[in-house]
Amino acid sequence: MTSRRSDGGITTVDGMPEQCLERQPHPSLFQQHGEPPQHGAHDGLVMHELNRLGERPFEDLCRALAVHVLGVGIQAFGDGPDGGREASFEGPLTYRGASGPWIGYGVLQAKYRRSGHGNKDTEWLRQQITSELDAWLDPVRQRVTAGRRPEYLIIATNVRLSSVPSTGGIDRIERLLREYADRLSLKDIALWDANSLSMYLDANPEVRQSFLHLIASTDVLAKAFTTLDRLDSVLRATTIRVGQGLPANERAFRAAYLRAGGLHVLGEPTSEVYDDGPGWVQHFHGGPGHAEAVICARGGHDPVAMDVTIWDALRTYSPGQLTDVGYPVHPASPAFIDGTSRSVTLDGGQWGPGEFVRHDEGPWLWEPQRSFSFETREQDRWTSTGDRVDLRLRCAARLLWQHTERAIDGLGRQRLRTALAAGPLATLATALARRMELSTDAGRWERTPADEGYNDQRFASYRLRLTGKSGRTALGLWARFQLPDGLQPTIVALVDLRIDITALPASGGTPSDSFTRLDLHDLQRFFAAAWTTAHHDLPLAVTATPQDERPAGPGVTELHLHAEHANALTDGRAHNLLDLIDLTTLGEPTRNSLPRMSIAVTSAPVSRTQVDGLISDALRHMAEGFGFLEPEDDT
Repeated sequence: MTSRRSDGGITTVDGMPEQCLERQPHPSLFQQHGEPPQHGAHDGLVMHELNRLGERPFEDLCRALAVHVLGVGIQAFGDGPDGGREASFEGPLTYRGASGPWIGYGVLQAKYRRSGHGNKDTEWLRQQITSELDAWLDPVRQRVTAGRRPEYLIIATNVRLSSVPSTGGIDRIERLLREYADRLSLKDIALWDANSLSMYLDANPEVRQSFLHLIASTDVLAKAFTTLDRLDSVLRATTIRVGQGLPANERAFRAAYLRAGGLHVLGEPTSEVYDDGPGWVQHFHGGPGHAEAVICARGGHDPVAMDVTIWDALRTYSPGQLTDVGYPVHPASPAFIDGTSRSVTLDGGQWGPGEFVRHDEGPWLWEPQRSFSFETREQDRWTSTGDRVDLRLRCAARLLWQHTERAIDGLGRQRLRTALAAGPLATLATALARRMELSTDAGRWERTPADEGYNDQRFASYRLRLTGKSGRTALGLWARFQLPDGLQPTIVALVDLRIDITALPASGGTPSDSFTRLDLHDLQRFFAAAWTTAHHDLPLAVTATPQDERPAGPGVTELHLHAEHANALTDGRAHNLLDLIDLTTLGEPTRNSLPRMSIAVTSAPVSRTQVDGLISDALRHMAEGFGFLEPEDDT
């Protein structure tokens, strides 16, 4: 912006008066800046009340100043998220940076803080800048794939930054911008804070006079003479086409507009189409008697029209520009998703296919679409080859919560133990023990020893054992809960049922005489009890209301059947699953040896009354996947 003569004088640039340029705080990021003016008048510079403008007028102010400071060759953008730009410009410009005049493509981005003053202004601005520049670094973002990365960048803000060396706001923001300038290969970046903008407003009174809150007493007369001309331009209608801003897809947006009811339902557009994460959006003011609306489209899918209240709920639920939950998809969605809708089908997000649902008058919630898979990974967690038994049944839930910064404390353990004692697992163990002629007197939940499971702020591990011969565990239940470890965000809630036939009483001469094969009813009963325990009881270790936790992705629950001594003759026994569980009601097995079976279920949280049906479906899918076939009539 400025250059010094050899005699120490100031050369006027961009038509600014010398007295203004002498007080310029930091016209370009890579220039040395001095002490910013204090609030109020100081050496002729007035700190204008930028905090009274509001977000939209502030953006207009920045664009107007850019025309005067940079030149007339800039392009302004309309309402709605702007893809990282309030205006763009193409050099050469008279604006000077550390290396001379700016020559190339640049972008102006305005950041307005509603609260205005406060000790956290600098931190707020850091977060805003980081979010914007990370978006430019993301190669899959629409602003990058369908747009153009800038060579120059101006960050304008109503935040007033201090000039305390090293620790002041100006130095802190400059360090951040220098870091991103290298990563984005930017030629130069300028920071216009409240000090700089006030200086520019002093130098350009015609801009100041266009904004009511900034008018000084000396501006009133000039304002009166220009009012009529300005009213004519302000009141002149600006027409925005449906689909404007996305030329290749205007026809698709127009078709969605007409399909949803057109002008009568959606009204006129209030913004051009803009990119928002994995898709595009256009806003509408709503037809007569109708609320505001949007048309949105995920890449590769037809646009969908919806009530703005549902759109706002989606954006609140997924702050990452719908990157997580995805977009409504057509034709799964109706032509217009109105405010009475209770379910919206979503796809294209990192969380996979899902539904955005609202139960009764409660909040909107994201739920994954139910699916079954044979990709499991929890079959051997917390097990070792040294303590194998004949049969292990396992239910393992992997949960993802948006806020997992918590710990297991004494109150949480008390809630958990109370739930385990009153839950369905203890009743199941008692019934099985009676069938196996085991005493149920000593069966109670207790903390596991360290070699069976950890117990600390991240782990809760409990067991219920029923002993047989020589005091060995013949029938046991293990319930374990694990919080994330910082390397991965998954919560694991796991329940095991383990049976050691050699520890059973010998009713007919051998221990196996005391064991009757489990059947499909036994499996159904265990997995229903274990599912309820994993999803509703074990999370009580960290929260009294697990049902209120907002997911950060789809929950997956694995069901496992494992004959731990299958194919390995140990202590005179070699049992596979078909020796231990009667699975004939699921079909005819096609394999002679079957050591283990498992399945993974992706589903929304289900109530206790819905678990039985889900378990039945999961067992049927598992049997089909492991070769259990319907009987065939050979005749």
